[in-house]
Amino acid sequence: MDRQSNDICLIMRQHDLLPICVAGDMQSLLGVTFEQLRQDVMLLADALEDGQKGVSIWKKYRAWDGAQPFETVLRTKNGERVQTQGFDPFT
Repeated sequence: MDRQSNDICLIMRQHDLLPICVAGDMQSLLGVTFEQLRQDVMLLADALEDGQKGVSIWKKYRAWDGAQPFETVLRTKNGERVQTQGFDPFT
């Protein structure tokens, strides 16, 4: 991963959407720890400026079949820009 200081990489299992690995300082960017996220993945939506948009994106992600990259841009409550770059390397 070519990282900048504020980049994070979160890997989630597609079949049950369980977060399995994170690289970077997720807590300073999103205000949630990896352990908290493993307990309640919807905390990601709570960290966003527009929680409803986060819920909508989450529903689209859950329906995603992995055939095409899953990309979206969001903004956190603290004004940080977050860009997702999801893909399924096994499709």
